Parts: sequence; structure tokens; C-alpha cells
Amino acid sequence: MGAQDKRRPRLLILSRYGRKGPSSRLRYLDYLPYLEAEGFSVRWHGFFSDAYLDLAYSGRRRLAALLGLLAYLPRLGWLPAAFRADIVWIEKEMFPWVPAWAERALTRAGVRLVSDYDDAWYLRYRGHQTPRLAARFPDKIEQVMTTSSLVMAGNPVIETHARKAGARSIMLVPTVLDAERYVTRRHQAVEAVRIAWIGTAFNSAYLTEIAPALADAAARCAIELVIIGGAGIDLPGVPIRYMDWSEATEADELARCDIGVMPLRDTQWDRGKCAFKLLQYMAAGLPVLASPVGVNVEIATPEVGFLPRSQAEWADALVRLAGDPQLRASLGAAGRRKIEQDYSLRVWGPKVSRALMDQIEFTRAR
Repeated sequence: MGAQDKRRPRLLILSRYGRKGPSSRLRYLDYLPYLEAEGFSVRWHGFFSDAYLDLAYSGRRRLAALLGLLAYLPRLGWLPAAFRADIVWIEKEMFPWVPAWAERALTRAGVRLVSDYDDAWYLRYRGHQTPRLAARFPDKIEQVMTTSSLVMAGNPVIETHARKAGARSIMLVPTVLDAERYVTRRHQAVEAVRIAWIGTAFNSAYLTEIAPALADAAARCAIELVIIGGAGIDLPGVPIRYMDWSEATEADELARCDIGVMPLRDTQWDRGKCAFKLLQYMAAGLPVLASPVGVNVEIATPEVGFLPRSQAEWADALVRLAGDPQLRASLGAAGRRKIEQDYSLRVWGPKVSRALMDQIEFTRAR
């Protein structure tokens, strides 16, 4: 690092994953060009490796767990860099299942700590299925939030929780995307309407929530469910096509579809989700159908899609969209405009970078 770099504010990103982890890629790594343009000297480290995610997604949980245990040593090796940084921007926590000693130590040393949440991560500890673990770390995330000089919350549910926890400063930052990567769908009459669902093997089971509606729609019109990145699930009566996920191909795969769906359960965890699937569908110009849970209600407004509440409403909305390419085109175009205005990396990149630089200037002004 040259003399010029040494004079630049030093930002260390401690994310949970690398580029294969959606949360880390979208809320941290995609911001790197904007952070560097703002004047930061940036370094980053992902706690869990891509190999860990490959094992976890393929169902080899024991091997993944072993690799996860080995991840603590490299993260420990980054602690000296953390204490030399001006800002440490962390994804959720520095060390999973460890008390917040590292976060507190950094703050006492004068390092500005910024923590970021795109899920209701506090529920992972408090609601853990192992009572001993739940009792040991009931307020771990709240402790990190109150230690942080700034909490970035992915949606209003997390923002409200951070405020109740006593966070000093909170910024609402939705999970956004690079809209320029997405080609919009040119809607027309097709032999079979393709219904997109994109995600990971961890959450493809959400599709079972609308299994009866999908089967009903398939009996009434020609549809095909396209599952991008998910594992095999049982949906009787529903034609399914499975597609492998990759960062390089996801936008093109969505542009070949006609409708995007995001079913959820009405639980505390799901109310804290950031609805990134909907944003991807909208960026590709697809109309969306989503469960009326959490931030979905703010995103899937009537001009871009539907919020069905029952199996019958899901099926009717699917059939209606399948038979009306003009409606699909209208809703899809409105969704794309909404992305460009409110959920684009081009809009949020400078905002987030500036907010982090403000932390540096606040420290210097004291």
C-alpha cells in the first residue's frame, strides 16, 4: 500500500460470505466501486468460504459444519487489520456463536463499527431449536447493534428492532441490485407461461406454501414453474424445470420467464426478509406475485403485481396473468421503473458510501 493509500480512510469489510453468498455480494461487494470512488482504501474478508456454501447447498451439512469451524482461525487473523482500520463494516456479527467481545473491543479502541442486517438475525439466537444455545446468546445481536456507531437495516422491521435495542444511529438500506445487469422480458403470447422462482436450496421449500394454487393454475392453463437455484421439491401436478444458479446467468434466466413469485409464511422471521427476489423479477420486467408479509407489501404494489392471500387468489392471479401478455408487459414495465428509481445500486451506491464516509468525518470533528 503506497503513501497515498495510507492517507485514505481505511475501511475493512467483514462479510459473512464471499460472492456466492447473496447477502454478502449484494450488500457489500457490489458496493466496492462506489466505496473506492468515495475515497476509501478497502479490504474485505468473508467468514464462510464459497466451498462451505457449495457443501451446504448440496446437503453435505456435516462437512460444511467442519469447514465452518475452521473459518474462525482466518477471521481471528484479520483482527489486527480491524484495529488499524478507521471503519469496520460487519455483516451481522464478527464471530458467529461467540459473545460480542470483538465488537466491544474495537469500539473501545476508537474504531467506528458499522453493522448491517438484511434478515431478522436476532431471532437466530433467541429462537434457536437448542435451548442451551438460545439461553446463552439471547441478546447477542442487540449487543452488537448498541455497540455500533451505525446500524444499516434492510427493512423497517429490522429498523424498528434496532431502535428498540438502543442503537445510536440507524440507516434504512434496502437490499438493492445493479439494474443494468438485467435485460427486461419482451412479453408476448407463449405456448406455456414460465413462472420464475429464484433462491437457494435452503428456501425453495417456500414453494410448497402455494402448491395447491400452482396445481390449480396448471390444470386451467399451460404453465411451467422454473426453479433457479433451488433443490428438488414435490409439487404434484405442476410442470417444473430446474435451472442451476450462477451470478453470470441469473439475469438471463429471469428474462426468459414471464411471472415471478415469492411465497412466504407469516412468521417473525419472514416479516424481517428484504424481498430481494421481487426486486430481481421487477428488474427483469416481470409482474410479481407475493405473499402479503413484511416488506413485500411495500414492494409488490398494485401497479407491479398482486398480493394474493389465499390459494384461490394465487391461482386466479396466475391464470389471469398467463392469459394476458399485455397486462404482464404493463406490470413488468412499472416494476422496472420502480427498480431504477428506488432500488438500484446506481442510486444507493453513493448514498451508502457517503454514509460511511460521514462516520469518518464525524470522528475527525470530535
